[in-house]
Amino acid sequence: MNVNKMIKEKEAEIVTWWNNTYNGKIKSVSDEFSTYDFEGDKVIVELKHRFKAYDTKMIETMKLSVNYQKSQLINKTFFYVVVDENGLSLFNINNNINKIITLKEYNKLMEHTHYWSEDKPKIMKLHRNLPKSLSAIWEQKL
Repeated sequence: MNVNKMIKEKEAEIVTWWNNTYNGKIKSVSDEFSTYDFEGDKVIVELKHRFKAYDTKMIETMKLSVNYQKSQLINKTFFYVVVDENGLSLFNINNNINKIITLKEYNKLMEHTHYWSEDKPKIMKLHRNLPKSLSAIWEQKL
């Protein structure tokens, strides 16, 4: 199975899990260039797939800032979901933003796969590492 198909299947699993767990339902956004993946009446949700688990969960500074701002403008709560080999971790960004912005920021070289080229360029991205203490759910198996 290719990576894109695996990601689409995991996204469908996340929607089903969310809609069975919480009162508000979410669905995939139709804009493939959206800065978040799912939306409901009161929430926006960004999903990150990581193929390896770490002691913290990385969030790109750009996604953090843009989605937090968008959530305020449309009066919704921004949730960040990370799925890795250990399970699902969930962060309520709006509730924790003042703690998150005090976390150390790092600059990391990453492969930029959003461009459909053979030679996927590597770029520096700013990010923060979210600790377990800020999570609403930590590494839950689905």
